[in-house]
Amino acid sequence: MNTLTVVRKNLRQRLLSSVLTAGLVAVGVALVDTIWVLRAEAEKAFFKGTVGNFNLLVGPKGSPLQLVLNSLFHLDRPVGNLPYAAFESLAATPIVEWAVPLAVGDNYLGHAIVGTSPAFFDRLRPAADPFAFAEGRAFEGEMEAVLGSEAARRTRLRPGATFLAAHGVVKNPLPGSEHEAHPLRVVGILAPTGTPHDRAIYCTVETVWRLHELGEHHDEAAGSPGGAAPDDDRVVSAVLVRLRSPTMIGEIQRQVNDKPYAQAVHPTVEINNLFAIVGNIDRVLLAVSYIVLVSAGVSILVALYNSMSERRREVAILRALGAPARTIFLLVLAEAAALTAAGGVAGIGLRYGALAGASPWMREWAGVAVSFSPPGPAEVLLLAGTIGLGALAALLPAAVAYRTDVSRNLHPLT
Repeated sequence: MNTLTVVRKNLRQRLLSSVLTAGLVAVGVALVDTIWVLRAEAEKAFFKGTVGNFNLLVGPKGSPLQLVLNSLFHLDRPVGNLPYAAFESLAATPIVEWAVPLAVGDNYLGHAIVGTSPAFFDRLRPAADPFAFAEGRAFEGEMEAVLGSEAARRTRLRPGATFLAAHGVVKNPLPGSEHEAHPLRVVGILAPTGTPHDRAIYCTVETVWRLHELGEHHDEAAGSPGGAAPDDDRVVSAVLVRLRSPTMIGEIQRQVNDKPYAQAVHPTVEINNLFAIVGNIDRVLLAVSYIVLVSAGVSILVALYNSMSERRREVAILRALGAPARTIFLLVLAEAAALTAAGGVAGIGLRYGALAGASPWMREWAGVAVSFSPPGPAEVLLLAGTIGLGALAALLPAAVAYRTDVSRNLHPLT
């Protein structure tokens, strides 16, 4: 007697029930696996891809998380403005290795326009590697723009093209919000980094001032880190700061936070706080996914248990032909394992479909690139656990089959 042949025959006899049960298993496995992968990819992008190689983010007083989301992920609205002299003072501080300004508040077709300096491309490491140019070059003067790879793809702008920035962060600006007197010209396109930097458009800080008619007079900065001349109308939104020694982070934070208009935040801390909030949602979604898997297990139990009354004669014949009771017991467990294995494999396949659907949304919303990696140890454990759940659900039907009375069930059932 071939065990696989018997199992295949039994599943084929209850084809509709088998397909529905395996489908329920597939949905549960796909949900669990997709949530795991999206969580891991988001953490990788948020922590490694965007925080990069700087220590602190300095900006105006307000919500630290909002400052991080707006400055690094181009989400939410700007917290406010910081005097440009505060950046100059930070950059001149001996323990600061480098400082890079960021000025935001405009957009083109929903892509944030970020005013910065050439040091942004030279110093920052968005994903362990430096920025590279797919086309063109970095900006060298006012009204020149460099596009992230995703911004270039969606706007269809190429080097040499011009466009008009719009005030604010709204994708569809109100009439009159475009800076018609100051068109920007594209001079370069960055290679993909798989981070939110791909969605942004970069220009000089002076370009942002020109768009808003700022910076007509330049007062001198004074004071310690975060110090600024109050009558200087030149402003930035945030400053990326890298220290010569990470041990000085606490001291710089205290000095900046003591200023009435500035704060220094550690991006990793704020992102951890964000994931602590999002983690509650993850847990709810995972709980729902596990409930689906348990429901699939209950479905297997009910389907096999109900089928035992119809298969008593079949079991009795197998016993009469010499099959031991333990073989009958294992056959029922094998049916359940086959159902869950088929559903589990299909679920892992569905995971790729779910990621394919979620990837464009994540790339557009947060600039997170989802990698389609092959199944790993986590998927193997998930599949093994799913098969174990099916076998556990089949214990009661298997026990019923094990105890089937041969003599009473050999005659045809009416």
